[in-house]
Amino acid sequence: MLYALDARRRERVVCCSPAAEQWGVRRGMPRSEAAARLEMASRRGHTVVQCRWSSTEDRAALEELAVFCGQFSPQVAHTTYSSAGSWTLADGLFLEITGTRHWFGGEESLVAQAIRAIAERWGYRACWGVADTPAAAWAWARYGPPEATTNPAGACLPPGNSWPQIKGLPIAALRLGETLEKTLIQLGIERIEQLAALPAASLRMRWGALPAERLAQLQGQLQELLQPIASPESWCVEQVLEYPTASRPQVEQVVAGLMGRLAERLAQKQLGALELVVWLGCRAAGCRLPMRIGLLEPTADVEHWRQLACMQFEQTPLPAAVTSLAVEAVRVGRLPVREGRLFGNSCSEAGAGRALADLVERLSARLGPQAVLRPYLAPDRQPEYAWAGRPYLEAAAGRGQAHCVQSRPTVARPLWLYQPPLPLHVMAVVPEGPPLRCQTARFQFTVARCWGPERIETGWWRGASVRRDYYRVEADDGRHFWIFRRLGDGRWFLQGEFV
Repeated sequence: MLYALDARRRERVVCCSPAAEQWGVRRGMPRSEAAARLEMASRRGHTVVQCRWSSTEDRAALEELAVFCGQFSPQVAHTTYSSAGSWTLADGLFLEITGTRHWFGGEESLVAQAIRAIAERWGYRACWGVADTPAAAWAWARYGPPEATTNPAGACLPPGNSWPQIKGLPIAALRLGETLEKTLIQLGIERIEQLAALPAASLRMRWGALPAERLAQLQGQLQELLQPIASPESWCVEQVLEYPTASRPQVEQVVAGLMGRLAERLAQKQLGALELVVWLGCRAAGCRLPMRIGLLEPTADVEHWRQLACMQFEQTPLPAAVTSLAVEAVRVGRLPVREGRLFGNSCSEAGAGRALADLVERLSARLGPQAVLRPYLAPDRQPEYAWAGRPYLEAAAGRGQAHCVQSRPTVARPLWLYQPPLPLHVMAVVPEGPPLRCQTARFQFTVARCWGPERIETGWWRGASVRRDYYRVEADDGRHFWIFRRLGDGRWFLQGEFV
């Protein structure tokens, strides 16, 4: 949520609230129904990652988002204070913008830029509201029409005249609590305007001071202040060039010097960078272009940073002459402290771990972070969908990988799967019986032992259903294969091989 103050000292609030209903999944929905909807989304080609909810990680992600939103406001908050007490927002933010609205081209332009930046950086789809008070902005963002709150023009309510739109919202927009809301709905009071039409003395006598105070906060009659979140230390060094340059060697030389200065600052606090951003200021392009460098574990090795940056420069040519450069560590962590060994061993576990980190970081810099994936098991019986992958650097950064839902199969599954499955010519005693001899286009084998069948079927919600009988077979040379017969047409396929 963005909380602003214009030049006329009129309070303006932009309220941003994450929308979890992109695929029809909402709070309170049964887990089975939510899983079915997410599965349908994955079948349509969308990437779906199931993660266990953690209040600690949720709060940490909100704090990280608050730091990112600092580019739109000098003060970011999720807690408000008034004479009625404090109120904490668990799934959104308030950003106070004092006299900076014109820098973004107005309120609608500010919201549009924030929507685009948050979507590109985090992938969040948010609902927004712009009003005269924090209470009104939150109410409009949370309970306003979806087609309006996701549109910068519809999210901005008229200054000084937001009551006509706010008064028709449901009673839940007043933050009265679940018990009081149910009582009011049972009495037929379902909208804010119905509650506001009642005498203030009657409200206090029947339900205490809270309803009258919430109405006063909504209309700006009772001031509601924000408690800003403390900003963390900024790890950024920058340099303005004396003359613009389009020479890549000169830019790389300046970036290397900035990295050395940043590494010294981090080393003093025993910290290392987990993600670096090299900002290229191009006056001709009219913007600062980011170049991100992901790291697998915290490190302050300047030479390693420089090599990764050079790989990025090879992939991304300079669009125009560069006038300023900055290097920022957007995520940092404690440098690993490893116990020394009495006898040197080049094949130590620490050395192997560092070698893996170097390999992943170089591949990610060369091919892009989305091309280097870390696989994990997924709760799906169909082998083609029994695994998923997340970018290795993102998984190592702790963004949900530790809590991803992973299922351990209760039956043996091969580690080597053929995609697509290889067609098989099978000889059996009876048409639907176990196989005796199998042949593919590349090799053939005789079955010495056989286990099965294990029938695997998929539900109707996946579209074309899958019905298969799987067998685990042991060949005469000792190899173990996983084959199946498709029940629809009786054809055989080789799915995988046990290694």
